Amino acid sequence: MRYCLLALLWVSSLVFVLSAEEPPQPIALPLAFDNLEGDWLFRTDPQQVGETEGWQKAEFVERGWRRLKVPGLWEEQGVTETYPGMLSPQLPPNLSHLPNAYNGVAWYRRRVVIPQEWRGEELEMFIGGVDDVDWVYVNGTLIGTTGAGEQNPSTLPRRYVVPANAVRFGAENVIAVRVLDYGGPGGIHQPPFYLLPRSYFARWRDASRKERSKNMSLREQFQSPPSHRRVLQIIHNFPSSSALTGLWLKSWKARGFGGIVCNVHFKDYLRSEENWQAFGEGVQQALDLGMTVWLYDEEGYPSGAAGGLTLEGHPEWEAMGLVCVAAETSGEPVKLDLPEGKVLSARAYPLRAQTMSLQGSTDILSAIRGRQLMWTPPAGRWRVLAFVAKRLYEGTHAEANLHAQRPYPNLLLPEPTARFIQLTHQEYARRFPQFLSSFEAIFTDEPSLMNVFLRPQPYPAIPWSPALPTQFKKAYGYDLLAPPPPPVCRQTPSKKVRCDFWRLIGKLVSANYFRQIQDWCRQHGIASTGHLLAEEDLRDHVGFYGNFYACVRYLDYPGIDCLTSKPATVPWHIAKLIGSIACLEGRAKTMSETSDFAQVYRPAGDKRPVEQVTEAEIRGTCHRLYVSGINTITSYYSWRGLSSEQQQRLNEHIGRLGVLLTGGQHVCDVAVFYPVESVWAHYVPATHGATNAPEAVAVERTYRAVSDQLFQNRRDFDYVDSDALRQAKVTRGRLHIAHERYRVLVLPHADTVPLDVWRKVAAFARGGGIVLAVGATPQNSLQNFPDAAVQRLSREIFGAGGKGVFIPSGAEATLIAALEARLAPDFKTQNQRSPLRYTHHRRSGREVYFIINDSADEVEETVSFSARGAAEIWDPATGNISSVKAAAVNGRTQMTLRLKEYGGVFVVFSRASG
Repeated sequence: MRYCLLALLWVSSLVFVLSAEEPPQPIALPLAFDNLEGDWLFRTDPQQVGETEGWQKAEFVERGWRRLKVPGLWEEQGVTETYPGMLSPQLPPNLSHLPNAYNGVAWYRRRVVIPQEWRGEELEMFIGGVDDVDWVYVNGTLIGTTGAGEQNPSTLPRRYVVPANAVRFGAENVIAVRVLDYGGPGGIHQPPFYLLPRSYFARWRDASRKERSKNMSLREQFQSPPSHRRVLQIIHNFPSSSALTGLWLKSWKARGFGGIVCNVHFKDYLRSEENWQAFGEGVQQALDLGMTVWLYDEEGYPSGAAGGLTLEGHPEWEAMGLVCVAAETSGEPVKLDLPEGKVLSARAYPLRAQTMSLQGSTDILSAIRGRQLMWTPPAGRWRVLAFVAKRLYEGTHAEANLHAQRPYPNLLLPEPTARFIQLTHQEYARRFPQFLSSFEAIFTDEPSLMNVFLRPQPYPAIPWSPALPTQFKKAYGYDLLAPPPPPVCRQTPSKKVRCDFWRLIGKLVSANYFRQIQDWCRQHGIASTGHLLAEEDLRDHVGFYGNFYACVRYLDYPGIDCLTSKPATVPWHIAKLIGSIACLEGRAKTMSETSDFAQVYRPAGDKRPVEQVTEAEIRGTCHRLYVSGINTITSYYSWRGLSSEQQQRLNEHIGRLGVLLTGGQHVCDVAVFYPVESVWAHYVPATHGATNAPEAVAVERTYRAVSDQLFQNRRDFDYVDSDALRQAKVTRGRLHIAHERYRVLVLPHADTVPLDVWRKVAAFARGGGIVLAVGATPQNSLQNFPDAAVQRLSREIFGAGGKGVFIPSGAEATLIAALEARLAPDFKTQNQRSPLRYTHHRRSGREVYFIINDSADEVEETVSFSARGAAEIWDPATGNISSVKAAAVNGRTQMTLRLKEYGGVFVVFSRASG
């Protein structure tokens, strides 16, 4: 047996050697932007003998060469031998799982047939990126080299003109690439990689122009998605070289991207004439290629600072907060050190059985000397509260952001935002009036208040401005700084003060920042877009904005930030919130700034290897976003490890999703109340994070539990807030809001609801609407805590004889059963635990259902729809449209769907029931 095994090994090695000595068959180059991608022959050259031995020449025979995928880093494909004479080099975190790296010289070779039809044309070779230096040969002729002496050469695309006299048209040619890697990963690592005639690009630009001018039908758009529906790549810094910019843009266009989100270069932001010129040239080239162009409004993030220029000469516009310093005494002298800032109030309150009494409080502001409060109390027990207005920077998002740490403007004031618009938006308009109508949207990135601390601080804070006390008194008729104390400390006894305060904050932020920007954009025919900060947690919605929902209303294309590309972790509930607001406000487009950030970013000391996201995972990520309400992707993806063909497929696929899910009308039966008032009532700011108040945590927990139950069980819904319900009309058991018709309203732990809104809900319930309260029933209005009128209506709906359903905390899992007993689902699966999810849109006389497989396993399942009529399958993976075999069963349409991992299809009906 041993001898048989040795003989088998000898025969196998002989076959390998013989096959290696036989030159591989050449491939015929197609007219495609990835025609040089794929398998290449590869060999390391540690002694740098390749040129001497003729490895660049056409007649050279590759003996013992291995095969590697291009594009791709060679370490990831097993090339990890140590450079001779060197110790194993330190690998970057993304390759730390490998034993070591090969640094030095290596060669790639490939045999191709260049078509006879290309004779007489100038040929262009493009390589998206090489780590680090390359020398490219065609049939032994050096046609170009890039990287020697360059800073960050691995980030540079390569473009080489291939002279006709170096080419054998209609015959075999050998392309050889010598690569020098200075350290870390190496190889031809960035697509696209192609060799094409120059005339191809002219034909391509003409086709793009025709696409823009053609009035395409819905079917035509689905089969060939227009540029504005495809992924928009974020490019922050155009190079100074117009030629290099052209290479970048061709690279993105070649991979199927529809456009870019761009800005003037971050270096010498807004001040460099050279950078303004480069920006203008870049935009012109993008438009010439038929690309959609959005503007990005900041140098890094958060937006509003204009790279620090907004606050220049105006320190009074910096973000401020009100902090509270507290002490208790039983008659002993009080000595308090106060933080730097302006002391606005200091009072002592008598304590009776641990309860702070407003009666008998005394003003002790005169007891402050410099930054110290010293006060000797009368007999008894006292609580001392001193309130200081101070700048907010340490521990905030302004200090903690990864791009640049700098002070941030105060969003409660209109002046800094007006200055920001003048510095940025208005400057683009002044310099490039010829482009103004071509900019589709202006993107704003994570503006926020700075009173939520990302690392622990000595004192909690609430947002503040010098004008706030006057604005508060004008709005509510009482003093913010007089008893009861302002809502910065746990000792604030008044829920009314908390609600009034945060309601005013939400109005100021939405008007002074978001509405100002939207007004400017609309005056210039441009959409305002972007996303907010800390979108995931309802408590952060209050701390950072006062009222997140109200702020998002002032975005024409509301958006989210998706920092992960592992589908199971995609924040679908934020996409659902954004999609709901867009639906109710009549916004056609929504966006997600999407990336694999969580998979590739590793801070110092983080030894986890970088994760490679797959084409299927990116597809699944976008499916989760689009089924929840997003219809446009702006990208920070690294696109690492994905070929041009894969990127093209994804772009076409995502473009088709956008075609069918943009415009029209969202159709669902369920509305979920956005319980921001209940968070206001219980919000006590924390020294780290937003609030840890147990009641506020309970609201957040129930809100998320209700949302998760509906999503996992395929009951589509919209989030609606008090303002939306105020506008609702109640007709025959339905809530009519904008174009939506809801039959169910779910209240997640909503103990505080404005009285006029609660009366509208009661009318809905009386008319036959379905109302389900989870965790709590309304008890308070915004005026009274508790409110007798609110409680009376709660008893009417949920008490004896009422038709409402109350589900206590901890029993959220029974929500679906309560819903199923009262209303049949629009879309139903045979398997209750199915990973299928859906959304239903009505457009152009069609009922459009988007069905996704939210799992990594193939699924085949029988499903049914409330819709009736002829049905078609519109496949976003291919653009194919075909009829589907379906049956009418119990007044529903039933069919079998088979979806691959993270797959998705549209089922399109000619009409629907109801």
